[in-house]
Amino acid sequence: GKRLMTALIQLIPLILVVTIIFGAVGGYVNYFILEPEYTATTSFYVMAPVEDEVDDNSSVITYYEKLALDYSEIATSRTITSEVAKNLGLENLVDYEIKVVPAEGTRVMELTVTGNDSELVKDIANEMVKVFTETVKRVIGAENVNVIDYAYVARTGPMRARNTVLIALAGAILVVGIIVLKEFADTTFRTAEEVEEMLDLPVLAQVNRIKSTQSKGKKKSKSK
Repeated sequence: GKRLMTALIQLIPLILVVTIIFGAVGGYVNYFILEPEYTATTSFYVMAPVEDEVDDNSSVITYYEKLALDYSEIATSRTITSEVAKNLGLENLVDYEIKVVPAEGTRVMELTVTGNDSELVKDIANEMVKVFTETVKRVIGAENVNVIDYAYVARTGPMRARNTVLIALAGAILVVGIIVLKEFADTTFRTAEEVEEMLDLPVLAQVNRIKSTQSKGKKKSKSK
């Protein structure tokens, strides 16, 4: 433990340098390479048919969670996505993430579109909820599907500052991990105290490492 702590203290400059390098690279990638991500959110209200109404609140939540899965499949179907793309003059919507989820277990559903263009995700979301509700009414016969809110856009990523800090920390953890592994793999004794501690035996004598006088003599003769 003491030996490991000593090694870590001695290599603090290396740890700091690697942390700074990882942080700089991570910051560059997050701020200059990764494109910002935006999510447009719309919401609509779904009234279940009378025969499907249930008294148990947990059953109601389960019903709308299942309904959200059905609607999510419909929203991402080729029929709807191709019509939305055509209406907006786009080739397709493969670059956008589209989801339909229940809002906190209520009858309100949220349709979200995520992409890198804030204006375009807003247009897609508004057109999507329009085409979607029309399709649901036509295909399922659910007349009580009404739009509550049209698209509002929020930036959802990347979390640049957080990601940069996490990458820097990853660099520090990587260096510390390598140091720890190296120290555990090194089974040599470096001091008399380590010998006594590990072998539980007293050190009777200690010979210091000295440089060879013969090698010094050869160096002097060469210099002459």
